[in-house]
Amino acid sequence: MPLGTNYGGILQLVALQYFLNQQGYETILINRRYPSSMVKRMAKKIVETNGIFDLKEIAFKKKISIELDRFKAKYIPSSTRPLYTEAALIKDTKKQQFDTVIVGSDQVWRIGYMQGIWQHAFLNFISKPETKKIAYAASFGNETWDYPKLSPKISELLLKFDAVSVREDSGIAICKEHFGCADVQHTIDPTLLVDDGFYRQFLKERADLHPTGIFAFFLDQDSQKRDIFEQLEKALRIKGTIFPIGKKISEYKRLRGYKKPRVEEWLYGFATADFVITDSYHGMLLSLVFERPFLAIANKKRGLARFTSVLKKLGLENRLMHEKGQLPLEILSKPINYEEVRTKLEIWRKESELFLINALEK
Repeated sequence: MPLGTNYGGILQLVALQYFLNQQGYETILINRRYPSSMVKRMAKKIVETNGIFDLKEIAFKKKISIELDRFKAKYIPSSTRPLYTEAALIKDTKKQQFDTVIVGSDQVWRIGYMQGIWQHAFLNFISKPETKKIAYAASFGNETWDYPKLSPKISELLLKFDAVSVREDSGIAICKEHFGCADVQHTIDPTLLVDDGFYRQFLKERADLHPTGIFAFFLDQDSQKRDIFEQLEKALRIKGTIFPIGKKISEYKRLRGYKKPRVEEWLYGFATADFVITDSYHGMLLSLVFERPFLAIANKKRGLARFTSVLKKLGLENRLMHEKGQLPLEILSKPINYEEVRTKLEIWRKESELFLINALEK
């Protein structure tokens, strides 16, 4: 899946890359982009540079994402050039002579998100039989499979994989029932594959790691979620902050000098929160990393299975509320037993580490 400006998507890649580097492997990101002609790319570059005829707000989006681009450049230093065509993808991967290609994590197997390049997520461009193919915590994004016409081709491609793991338990059933792929493991998202020490390196410049109240991280801000946030402030008698993303781009254009905050500031919000409320999957995971009390708001549009799968695994199903539900006040007074959660996470982490290391060394 093309790497955009999604905080969680960026962080899970950095975490997976870090884990692999710690095992002694060199990593290179295959920088596959959505298809785009040379003419379109040149026109986009002109708009980004000059801001003229910016009907799709391309220049503004580029400008406000400067801190995310900085983070990616610093922590994802090795990648191919941007690859906009299948021909370029095949050419560059042959040139690199990879020993292993890993697909995942995130919703790389969600067909609707892949915009016509779904076969690349199943590594159809790798032709050398000696190149290992591994799926690590790949996600379908949904509990059901809605593309039966694609099943035979995907089945054919998955048979060529050396090891397959999925991020949601429902993915195991999809692989077995629709692709005939029975040897599939449920592995942990890369953001949980590393411990909180990995994330605290990004907070070193901040000495003021004291509680900062309620931290709200909404990918899709709306009046209903803001109402829930305000109810939470009243119930806990604590003031809070809504992380400034998730609104329509037109709202941010009205704010003078607005830029998306740094990834470090985002992490700081979780690390220092008295309480977290979020509709983000990776926001929920970071609440677990920093052992914060939290509520996750089910984000069905972006994928509900990823929330329920993790929470069920950790015995925290009561920490999920539905988008149109009432604030579960009875849950707010119940502390999360993070000693139990830590034990369960450590077992799952070790199982996932073993899967990945065995797959690499096989």
